Amino acid sequence: MRRISQEDFIAALMQGEFYQGYIEGVGIACSNLTSVLSPSPPLPFNPLDIQQNRYWYHSIQRLVIRPLQVIAPTAATFSSHTVKELYEKTSRPNFSNELTTWVDRLEREARSAIAFREREIAEREQLISTLDAVDDARKIQRKRSQIARLEQENAEYAQVLREIESLALSDQQYDLQIDSRNSTQNVDMGMLTVDVASRTIIVSLPPNPSLGHFAHELKHAYQFETGQLSLREFPPNNAIGGGYYYDKWDEMDAYNRGYSFREGQRITNINQLPSNYDKLPNERRNIWGRSAIDPGLPVTPENLQHMSTKNNEIIRYNGRTYFPQR
Repeated sequence: MRRISQEDFIAALMQGEFYQGYIEGVGIACSNLTSVLSPSPPLPFNPLDIQQNRYWYHSIQRLVIRPLQVIAPTAATFSSHTVKELYEKTSRPNFSNELTTWVDRLEREARSAIAFREREIAEREQLISTLDAVDDARKIQRKRSQIARLEQENAEYAQVLREIESLALSDQQYDLQIDSRNSTQNVDMGMLTVDVASRTIIVSLPPNPSLGHFAHELKHAYQFETGQLSLREFPPNNAIGGGYYYDKWDEMDAYNRGYSFREGQRITNINQLPSNYDKLPNERRNIWGRSAIDPGLPVTPENLQHMSTKNNEIIRYNGRTYFPQR
């Protein structure tokens, strides 16, 4: 598999060096690429049918092509304008370079984890096919249980890739910073914060963070992106902290995401969270569920802006971020 730059990609298409192969992409970008990069025959994948293909489409920073065969230059013609537009849809203009570096690491780790488990699943399925359904029933049952566990783990890694996709397709700017102020003598802390002046959401990490620590905090970024978590400016100095929609379930999900990348332990109950989260709400709160701070108001842009300003909440709903108006 090889990565190619935007310039090389466009040049190759303009010169007729079209490839039939797997193209890593997601969402709308992948659908568009399927139609444009399918001269004849069509590309051998269906990005919407993950289970059958057992191949996860996850990278939208750049195109990755695995050549299977070269298609004749006469098979199709391409517009340079169209190709550039499609490539731009697969970039991450809302990610800073620092964040992109960490996201790339997380993607590679998730892809590797998925590939490893797919091999393990295939080996077990192959073994089951050689066993006798009656005499080896217990062994078959054990192997099927192992397959179910591996598939469940793969579903978690696939969710990581989908969340990265969602963040990268957003118009909200995201950044990463390393900040020693997040740490105490005994605990290295990360947090999700915001630069109000630039309206940039910041994944803030302690010095020398692990990939699991980053995965934990990026989960919070996704929760913010999808209205599951809000931020708040607290007087008197407008310090940023968790808002009304920040609850124990957000933290449990983030801790378990970190665990998937070898950070900490899995948490199966919100009561297992560290004591510094005791004051968080026990119930799930989100902007699209048990709605607003003022549940009597319908969820409209005007009411969300009013709620944001009234309560110093920074919230995101339906593709729009609301900041308190001064």
